[in-house]
Amino acid sequence: MPINPVTIGVALTAGKMLYGGISSLFDNKGADDMRDAAEGVYDAQVDIANKTKGISYDKANLAIDRAGDVKTSAELNVGFGTRAQLGGLINTTKNKVVAGQDFAGNRSSERRMELSAGAIQDQYTSRIRSISDTHDFGVKTAELAKSSADVAFQNDIANAQKELNYALAEADEADKGFFEGIFS
Repeated sequence: MPINPVTIGVALTAGKMLYGGISSLFDNKGADDMRDAAEGVYDAQVDIANKTKGISYDKANLAIDRAGDVKTSAELNVGFGTRAQLGGLINTTKNKVVAGQDFAGNRSSERRMELSAGAIQDQYTSRIRSISDTHDFGVKTAELAKSSADVAFQNDIANAQKELNYALAEADEADKGFFEGIFS
């Protein structure tokens, strides 16, 4: 009895389909490994993003602390300098009175001392304002660095999520059941 070529063709096609269905069941292990790897990469990316943000915040906080220390030190130096200038003004005026170049109660002498003391006070106020402005600028710069770190963190997380979604979609595509494997 001769074998019909159609029967051979049907048998081969059925065999191929059966082979595709069975092999797709074994290939699902690869899809699960792809999912696990994608989730591991995502977790690592999130960890790196958190650490990067933490470092940026630490640097900004150090800059804020340093700006405060510099401000305090500068204010003390300006205060000591102003005190020394006022002390020098008082000594100079006292020495002039003692030397007879000026006399106590002289209106012009008192006026000169008031003007000099006022100039010293104005200089002190100007320096303190400049120190405060510089400090505030440093703090605002550090706060902006924190905001920038927040934006970079959100961007890193969004990119990691996109990569994870893409990898999971690839794994889903590779994940075929028995019947999907028959018809592939």
